[in-house]
Amino acid sequence: MYTFEDKGGRALALRPEGTAAVLRMYVNEAKMLAKPPLRWCYLSDCYRYERPQKGRYRQFWQFGAELIGADTPEGGDAEAILLADDILRAAGVTYDLHVGHLSPMRAILRDLPEDRKRTIMALLDKKNIEGLEETLDSWHLEDLESSLKGLLEADTTDEVFAITGPIPEQERIESVVNVLENEGTVFRQNYGIVRGLDYYTGMVFEGFADNLGAENQIIGGGGPTASLISSAAMMSDPVDSASGLTG
Repeated sequence: MYTFEDKGGRALALRPEGTAAVLRMYVNEAKMLAKPPLRWCYLSDCYRYERPQKGRYRQFWQFGAELIGADTPEGGDAEAILLADDILRAAGVTYDLHVGHLSPMRAILRDLPEDRKRTIMALLDKKNIEGLEETLDSWHLEDLESSLKGLLEADTTDEVFAITGPIPEQERIESVVNVLENEGTVFRQNYGIVRGLDYYTGMVFEGFADNLGAENQIIGGGGPTASLISSAAMMSDPVDSASGLTG
């Protein structure tokens, strides 16, 4: 992020993305004025201190949609994906939609120390499979390497749960997939998506456009982001949110 200190000695940062700011506004203002579920959208300029490259600049515009207070497979998860798909299809964009969930990955990694989990998730987020193999080999975790590779290649829920075994989120994952299929959505199941933002806890999705080279991801998001809202508000009862983002 772009961070700096102003003349008054205050630590400031330029907005890196929109979700946190929108949910902060909900926590500070709107939760007293309106009852969830709420559907909000925004368009804002954002800044990230990254190496500029083709299709990726330090200043960019981001459109976002937030669904706050709908903790169901149909509302909190599938609706965000369907909205993202409808917008891009209406705009005439040809793209591939990948949908996954973080729970299978976390189930595989559950016995690892937190620092090793973060290392693996960072490598997966960057799609650095070679680095992942080298790291797991150095830790002598050949069985884990086999499970992770199987999960990355899995494209059906049956294949996923054959690797992880039963997990608490299994019914919810299957429900989201069923909703998308019943709506006629063209997508691929991809359980190697981890997203680079720590506040996603469940469903995640990404869209990749044709003819844009290495920087072809045009949409991404997930949910619920209940942990982000609860952290900002110090609330005992979390409120769930699903989000779809483009940059």
